[in-house]
Amino acid sequence: MVLLLEIGLIHAALSLFTSGSLEIPRATHKDDLNGHNDLYKTIVRNLFGHPKTTHGITDKKLGSAIQLNKNTKFDFKVGNNVYYINKQNEKILGQIIKINPKRAKVNTANGIVSAPYSMLKFL
Repeated sequence: MVLLLEIGLIHAALSLFTSGSLEIPRATHKDDLNGHNDLYKTIVRNLFGHPKTTHGITDKKLGSAIQLNKNTKFDFKVGNNVYYINKQNEKILGQIIKINPKRAKVNTANGIVSAPYSMLKFL
């Protein structure tokens, strides 16, 4: 939801401050037709640090692009080998033993932990 707000703010600001004052080049790429030209992409990357400059609201899996390449529970299955980085910046390896709505139960060498899907990466 925050991503949509940030993208909307940039679109609104560009509309207000560039109408007539900047010559916008003709669209040469399909993203340019949606208002995602080089100026827009640079602002979104520098101001908010987003690696992607689209919200993906029309994607088949609504929400996957909104997560900005973070995994969701739909990406994981019981038995997947995964890892995550803990607060001490250590790579913790484990295997998913249960899928819950917001977190997965992961069996690690240190015991069973409950980890949010956004932290988990496939091995």
